[in-house]
Amino acid sequence: MDWLARWRSRGALEASMPAQRALGMRQRSPIYIARNHRVEEALAAASVDGDLEPFNRLLDVLARPFDERQGLEPYAAPAPPEITARYRTFCGT
Repeated sequence: MDWLARWRSRGALEASMPAQRALGMRQRSPIYIARNHRVEEALAAASVDGDLEPFNRLLDVLARPFDERQGLEPYAAPAPPEITARYRTFCGT
């Protein structure tokens, strides 16, 4: 059984309505997370150019990760394929 089918089966066992479960998931899942490419972008601007604006902006975004705010859509989006295709992370980094 695939993941979606298992999830739907499990949801059918819940006493709550689907809309209530969806609200609970939204309340517990941040809109904005510290994605690697955004963190690296902020660190590079600060360390190479002495520009703290990207860092301060990222800090502001992450200070309220559950609050959807106009103009912050790029911080909610996953990294573009051209970044993820070549990106490697290691456990413990």
